[in-house]
Amino acid sequence: RKNETHEYTGPLLSAVLDRAGIGERATLHLVALDKYRTDLKLAPIRDVPVMLALKSDGQLLETRNFGPVYMTFPYGGVKLDPNIYNAAWVWQLYRIEERPGGN
Repeated sequence: RKNETHEYTGPLLSAVLDRAGIGERATLHLVALDKYRTDLKLAPIRDVPVMLALKSDGQLLETRNFGPVYMTFPYGGVKLDPNIYNAAWVWQLYRIEERPGGN
C-alpha cells in the first residue's frame, strides 16, 4: 500500500555479480515475470548498494508483493538520476543477463 514503510532484505547486487564473475563495467538485462525488460549499466552505480530484495518485513516476497525478487535502490543519501534509474526498480524480477560486450 502507498506510504507504508517496509524493511526489505536480500543480497547486494554487487555481491551476486561478483560471485557470478560479472565485471563492474557490464550492462545487465533485467527481466520481470510480467515480461517487463530493461537494461542497466553498472559502471555509474558501482559503489551504490543496490539490493536484490528477497524478503519484506521478514517474509519471503511472493508475486503479489513484488517477488520473487525486487531490485531496490537507496535513493536516500545517494544521488541517482531518476530519469535513468527509476526504470531499473524492477519487481517480480526473475532473470538477470549480462549483455554482450559487457566488462
